[in-house]
Amino acid sequence: MKLGKRLSGLAIAGLLVSMAPAIGVSAQTSSGCTLSTADCTLLDAATANITKESSFVQDFDFNFTITNAGKTSTIKATGSGPFGIDTTVNMKDMNAVYNAINLKLDVTGSVAGTGSDQSGKVSIIITGGNAYASMDGTNWQGVKLADLAKLAQKSASSASSGSSASSGTAQAQAMAGQFMSDPAVLKSIAAIPKIKGFITQARAADTALGSTKIAQFTYTVDPQALFMSPDLLPLIKAVLKAVASSSSSSSTSSLSTMNDQQLQGMMAMIGPVFGKTNLVVTRWVGIDDKLFHGFGLDMNLDIKPGSLSGSTDTSQNVTGTLHLLIKLNNVGQAVKVAAPANAKMADLSQQLNGMAATASASDYGTAPMATMAATAAQ
Repeated sequence: MKLGKRLSGLAIAGLLVSMAPAIGVSAQTSSGCTLSTADCTLLDAATANITKESSFVQDFDFNFTITNAGKTSTIKATGSGPFGIDTTVNMKDMNAVYNAINLKLDVTGSVAGTGSDQSGKVSIIITGGNAYASMDGTNWQGVKLADLAKLAQKSASSASSGSSASSGTAQAQAMAGQFMSDPAVLKSIAAIPKIKGFITQARAADTALGSTKIAQFTYTVDPQALFMSPDLLPLIKAVLKAVASSSSSSSTSSLSTMNDQQLQGMMAMIGPVFGKTNLVVTRWVGIDDKLFHGFGLDMNLDIKPGSLSGSTDTSQNVTGTLHLLIKLNNVGQAVKVAAPANAKMADLSQQLNGMAATASASDYGTAPMATMAATAAQ
């Protein structure tokens, strides 16, 4: 397999990371804030300033390590570059939106412990309604964002056109409707963020990004606290009931008839499976400018399957860590990115006509940037 294809995942990661600050910032809210009044006020102010977060220069660091059955694999990536979108355009006009995006991102990464260690670099540029990718910074492949969107839509439509897929979609919609019409389920979902110990908010030590003073706010998620809480029972019962109604399995049917005491006993067994697993979400807020300047994810993975049976065998334990920190500089400053010279534009007409959609999806995945990056490496 070519190094370019092996590293095409870096293009996917790069594109997702490039959009993560915008997605994360837009979702920020101090609703349910349990911090001090001053801290909640600072978060409210940053939320009110979200419209200023349409452009920035980002730096990110990603590291994921997992150990399973004594084998350890690691994925690392770092990157930097500017991102901006003109929010004054008509958001209902997708061509205008595509032309409003400016992005330049250089990503360096490596994969180790998989039996075929790899490392490399991918550069991504989005401007003028086109997306470009290069593995060496010289040979660029480009494609129209509008064509990428159409290809993604056709691939999704093709994937859901089969009778089994359509049946699955209808079943999922029916289950969702059942959940949302049950007052007990709605109450259970609303109670989840308030479950004691499930989400713990805190203000960590202040830091700095250049000359900008930063307040760090952390949200620690503990899955054990969730599964040990009786507030989750109505949701679990609704899920089991819905699954049982669509399955002929006798074991599934018996689960759906368990009483609260039996379900709590089962959940008490599931909780320890997560061991010391937790997730910490971090938000960086400028103390003086009251803008979001960073978003972080840190996960400690500690899965112990043997705890379900009371086994002390640790050979099947899954452990790992994930770290992602995206820092935002020059928030609100205009961003203009130049298209690479002599870029070779890809022709997606065959895929758009449905002639090569299946082959494209199986080779590189349905992620458009992965396809483009792999093509660029050939």
